[in-house]
Amino acid sequence: MTTKMQTARACVEQENKDSVLYNHKLKKHLPQIEASLTGSKILYANIYGPLMDMIQNPRKYGFKETKKGCCGTGLLEAAFLCNDFTKTCPHHSDHMFWDSIHPSEASYNYLGNFIDAQIRGWAKV
Repeated sequence: MTTKMQTARACVEQENKDSVLYNHKLKKHLPQIEASLTGSKILYANIYGPLMDMIQNPRKYGFKETKKGCCGTGLLEAAFLCNDFTKTCPHHSDHMFWDSIHPSEASYNYLGNFIDAQIRGWAKV
């Protein structure tokens, strides 16, 4: 599963379309992959929808900022550019993104709970 959300204050439309198409093809192909791996159970969790909902409805999730990350300027820095020497925002949980591309801990907490609920739902089936 893949997702690419925001860069430089704007959604990257083609990459988002590519992610949706890839995820659709992956979900369709998973039963064949699972059948080829004896004894395995593969579960698909759609995180693209929840991430887009967070961007479109930030207040629903307690976010005040969805267009830039908490690290540095929030527009350019990513991965190793966010380090001990990089300034961060004072209220991390207000931001949907930690850096210019990676979700924040608050976003991952929501996604973890979302995926956990899906897994528990599948376990009941």
